[in-house]
Amino acid sequence: MNVSVLITNYNRHKLCDEAVSSVLAQNYKGVEIIIVDDGSDEANPNQSRYAKLGLKYISQKNSGQAGALNVAFSNSLGEVICLLDSDDLQEASYISSIVDFFLREPECDVLYSAPIPIRHPISIANEADILRRIRDLSPTGPVVGHSLICLTKPYAWVGNPTSGISMRRAAAEQLFPLWAPTSWSLAADQILCQKIALKNLNVFRSNRLGFYYRIHSANGYFNPSSRIFYESTRSAVLSEARGRAGCIFTKKEIVQQFVNKRKSLGWINLFCGLINRVPQLIFSGGGICEPTNWIKCRLIRSKG
Repeated sequence: MNVSVLITNYNRHKLCDEAVSSVLAQNYKGVEIIIVDDGSDEANPNQSRYAKLGLKYISQKNSGQAGALNVAFSNSLGEVICLLDSDDLQEASYISSIVDFFLREPECDVLYSAPIPIRHPISIANEADILRRIRDLSPTGPVVGHSLICLTKPYAWVGNPTSGISMRRAAAEQLFPLWAPTSWSLAADQILCQKIALKNLNVFRSNRLGFYYRIHSANGYFNPSSRIFYESTRSAVLSEARGRAGCIFTKKEIVQQFVNKRKSLGWINLFCGLINRVPQLIFSGGGICEPTNWIKCRLIRSKG
């Protein structure tokens, strides 16, 4: 299976080069890399090197992350589409594990992978214990009730970080182009995950991890203001997506599809998510490094 990795960048040329290098280091052959620079203030000094490596590099006027992803996808050819933010990294076996998963699970349309939080690339060598614990706790298999929770959960966004989302091309063709409001520089993951729910695609999770989520002041992993933004814009995302043809959007239909696909583990996960009110508990790493478990996460780091 040919794979396209879509990387969007804005003013993070050094980090973007690290992201690109992590894809080039994959142990899987047949990877197409598409980099879209979304109107950075300065030219990327690595652009000529990318050209020599045969990578697709596209510069455009600033349109936000979702707009940049739209351009990247329109220039892609892969049977599998992987997304990667310019400040994140892929472990060397990440793409091969994703391809294996899609081959093993023909019903899977979209695959969510849990993030491995890192503070700095140097700390990757110290993350082994955290990775093992997340892998043990993170569920694998179909995410039962994904559409139900995404569209009816009244308090926050439920989904997955952009860099941990991959999909079959047939699914991507239903999702792109994404709604790309020019006033939003971020939130492409929210827009994408809500549309995945509205399209009623089959979402799976894998505990075969390998994507490193870099924590810094400019992203929203532990940033309360970002989560407030997600909540305040959720209705706008749904309103826009519901206006597009082919989307499932009535609660009756969403509840029915959940009932049709119910499994005991899915019911338990759904119940725990509703009781705990943890926005990303089910879909982003089993909760071990989520904001509500930050103290526990720090203890694990100190032991590692």
